[in-house]
Amino acid sequence: MSKELILDITAVADQGMALARYGEKVVFIPYGAPGDTAGVIIREEKKNYCVGEIVRLLQPSPLRAAPPCRHFGSCGGCSWQHLRYGAQLEGKNESFRGFSAKRLRFEDDPFLPPVASPREYGYRNRAALQIDEKRPWVAGFALRRSHDVFSLEDCPILRENLRKAAVKVPGFLGNNKHRLTRIELQEDLKGSLFGVLCGGKTSPSFLRELAAELGLAGVCHQEGGDEFFTGGENFMDFSASWPEGSLKIGVTPGNFVQANPEVNFALIDCLRALKPLFDGKTVLDLYCGAGNFTLPLALAAKKVYAVEGYGPSAADASRNARENRLGNVEVMHSPVAKVLKRPPLSDSRPAFCLLDPPRAGCADALPALALLSPAAIAYVSCSPPTLVRDLSTLHTLGYRTALLRMADMFPQSAHAESFAVLAKEGSAEWDFLTSLRQSA
Repeated sequence: MSKELILDITAVADQGMALARYGEKVVFIPYGAPGDTAGVIIREEKKNYCVGEIVRLLQPSPLRAAPPCRHFGSCGGCSWQHLRYGAQLEGKNESFRGFSAKRLRFEDDPFLPPVASPREYGYRNRAALQIDEKRPWVAGFALRRSHDVFSLEDCPILRENLRKAAVKVPGFLGNNKHRLTRIELQEDLKGSLFGVLCGGKTSPSFLRELAAELGLAGVCHQEGGDEFFTGGENFMDFSASWPEGSLKIGVTPGNFVQANPEVNFALIDCLRALKPLFDGKTVLDLYCGAGNFTLPLALAAKKVYAVEGYGPSAADASRNARENRLGNVEVMHSPVAKVLKRPPLSDSRPAFCLLDPPRAGCADALPALALLSPAAIAYVSCSPPTLVRDLSTLHTLGYRTALLRMADMFPQSAHAESFAVLAKEGSAEWDFLTSLRQSA
């Protein structure tokens, strides 16, 4: 349909789209804002919906903002820089609530207010720059709806030191004689920068040059094993303090850490609010990574069994437990679904379980977990569809969702983190969670 339609945009939708209506159909429109009146061309028409494109903005919404990034609109990363942050947060939360409630049909409203990011920009602590195979001097991110790479000139969602280093990468590479395919940069809580190189071949002298040019405290080549650190420990520092105690947390460069440290701490605070459920008790932390939640849990729990399937992250978790003299932590390197079926976990009788799986979720582990019958389960997710799928499974296994909360880990993007807590209806844990929700 090439005819221009005059549409009123009414809401934020999933996947970075805004929403309008044309007759009986919903129209999804990129880069729209609730309150816009716009001339829209329908680019794709399906049975129940259309996808449109704004060709004229007749009445801009008061919720609009000026995007600060020169790449916005062409970069595949950010979807919402044209929208004020409060409107982003409200829209993403309403979208998350609607998606979850429609599929899970809650008897009681479990939703808590969303966790906002303290930083709208300058929050992200890692950046993976792809290097174009055919144009080896081009390093940056993928274009919107494409695998093609553009050369990065700026990225205001990155933390300041990381931002300054990332924009230097294309110029430093030149013709990329080392044939690298990707450079991942990470910034720790002290502001130190670390790099992980993928593909091609490197040399110690090249790593030293790269570290000097980008201001890196350390850099390593994933395949070749070359590494260079300017001094001290070759770990990123994510140490933190809570009323229960201070923790030294080190993560090997390249291993997973949450991209937004401030929102990560907010999620840890969500967990700490559940302390009566695990204080002095046996706890499972499944998909534990480097111990992001394991270590705070261990400050109160009697025993924490932490399970991680990725060896380097499991090694980080073990080292962090030793560094902090947490003798009540036992880290296991194993696929979660397998380790739940054998001792000591099969005999552990946990009171509380934390799930923090990758995007694919943890469907294969839930039947075995249910046999252990933890009194309460918390679930941290980066994918609403897999969260809803797994919560639905847990509902069939006797649990009910008592608390559910969206956390804005990724401002300016369509992605959302979430935090759910489940218990068995009528239990003391359910009553505690209900009172917690009512007081929020």
